[in-house]
Amino acid sequence: MCVRQINIVVAGISVSVTGLFHDSRQVQPGGLYFALKDGRYVNEAVQKGAVVVVTEDSTVQVPDNVVLIITENVRSIMALAAKDFYGNIVDKMRVTAVVGTNGKTTTTYIMSHILEKATGKKVGLIGTTGIFNAGECWKDVITLTTPDPIDLHKAFSDMYANGVRDVVMEVSAHAIHYHKIDGINFAGVIFTNITQDHLDFFETFEQYKDTKISFFRHLQTGNVIVNADDKYGKDVADVLSAQPNVFTVGYSLNHNCIESADHWTYVESVQMSVKGSDFILGKLGECFLSLPGLYNVYNAVAAALLSHRYGVTWNIIKESLATVPSVPGRFNLYQVNGISVIIDYAHTQDGLSQLLQNARAILSHEKK
Repeated sequence: MCVRQINIVVAGISVSVTGLFHDSRQVQPGGLYFALKDGRYVNEAVQKGAVVVVTEDSTVQVPDNVVLIITENVRSIMALAAKDFYGNIVDKMRVTAVVGTNGKTTTTYIMSHILEKATGKKVGLIGTTGIFNAGECWKDVITLTTPDPIDLHKAFSDMYANGVRDVVMEVSAHAIHYHKIDGINFAGVIFTNITQDHLDFFETFEQYKDTKISFFRHLQTGNVIVNADDKYGKDVADVLSAQPNVFTVGYSLNHNCIESADHWTYVESVQMSVKGSDFILGKLGECFLSLPGLYNVYNAVAAALLSHRYGVTWNIIKESLATVPSVPGRFNLYQVNGISVIIDYAHTQDGLSQLLQNARAILSHEKK
């Protein structure tokens, strides 16, 4: 049973919190209000019934019957409070994160497909295409790749009540920067790549890259799968080498090896067509992936290796890769009056380049 009320006692004041809010316009009586920017909307929140205010602004004043908490990082406190408010339910689930610039969505879909085959149960999915609770998509819940903590932990709670025990989610650079995932103990993480993106938010590429890599500095346990062909894969593995309780697996299609990884795997003999890709993956041997494109081989291999670390057998992994359904907006190929049409979400320089290169390679192969 999820917790929908928490009691807070500060300086002799005891209050019962019945809701969490970071938008003063939505505050309801009994609410805990997180002032994310400054104290300019605190009065509105109090007038609407907030009984607790959390802020970084030391100049804020509230009535005597309202608890005021001054903190150095209101966003981190919000993440931890949301987790507690929903009964720390996420601790009872196996949560997998996919971190990187490109490939996050497809990788989460492949990973969830494998886990559903292995467990016989629906897997929760959180990312760019929405929040999926046991296969049902709640499109009105999410407008961000990684939801804000209040929505995120509500989703975990609702999923758990619906029988979901595995959740696979995309973790964006914004989520890391804003501490949205603070307090979540990830069982496994996949690192896809880092290329230029979000320079409208991050001032430089270095800041964006460092934000992505900072995620791995806070991991204490679990398994991490690292793309050794990405130029920053070594940086990720080196960071993880300092954490003795994190097991790192590197993989490569180009025979690159990350020395600081605990294990590494080569992928060989990749053959692509419009129907998918054939390749050889270490002990798994010959595999067929039902999704076309070389970058999808990278995504699939990462999901396969992490699933195996979770205890999924190679046979189930192999069967799963051959039956992965197409991912909405990711290399959706249609034939229209003899013309090949591809619908794809690619919006970064690297993503668009990879899309065009793979499309040319696959379609030219089909014409031979």
